[in-house]
Amino acid sequence: MMTPYTVHYGKSDEVLAIRRKSLEAAYQKHAERFTHGSPKPAQLPEAVWINPPQSTKAAEIVLAAKQILKESGQLPVTVRSLMILGQGV
Repeated sequence: MMTPYTVHYGKSDEVLAIRRKSLEAAYQKHAERFTHGSPKPAQLPEAVWINPPQSTKAAEIVLAAKQILKESGQLPVTVRSLMILGQGV
């Protein structure tokens, strides 16, 4: 689980890397405790909503905008920018 601050400011990859390292160290030290093999940190969900959009079209627009901004390197994406992009749907 990530804090809103971590996700909003684009620090989630850094946190996941630290978790991955910690889990690997724990596995190396006490492999017998991990009956299902080497542990892996949880992945971030594609989207999380406090108040989901009323229509699936609005949700699709917001997710598409997020992906475009992410690919263009314009992160962090603020909640306000996503709300503006999703208006009028």
